Amino acid sequence: MKIVHRNPWLRSISGKEVDLQYLYENKSLQILQFDLQPGESMGPKILPCDMLYYVVEGNPTIRLAEDKMIGTKGMLVECPAHLVHSISSNVGDTIQVLGIKVPKGEKKEHFRNRFFYEM
Repeated sequence: MKIVHRNPWLRSISGKEVDLQYLYENKSLQILQFDLQPGESMGPKILPCDMLYYVVEGNPTIRLAEDKMIGTKGMLVECPAHLVHSISSNVGDTIQVLGIKVPKGEKKEHFRNRFFYEM
């Protein structure tokens, strides 16, 4: 798959860069992939679009508003637009997640720090 865009400036709450790759996009959706190392977390964040997360590897802790669950390989999680959510890698567990934004979000500089902040 062709990498459409790489955002090395996105950071987990640990302050490390998140390897987030946009794998595909068209007029209505974006598909991205990211890895989190043990103890890292992305979020909490709020997106202006619906997001589907597919767990490729590992067992992430997923928070949707006040709900918390442990994901498993092959799990698909729907996160509606404007809902605070986060994904964390449990200690000792590296995770890989595929994300699908519908409709596609924006990849602009002003989103840099808006959705990634410390809990």
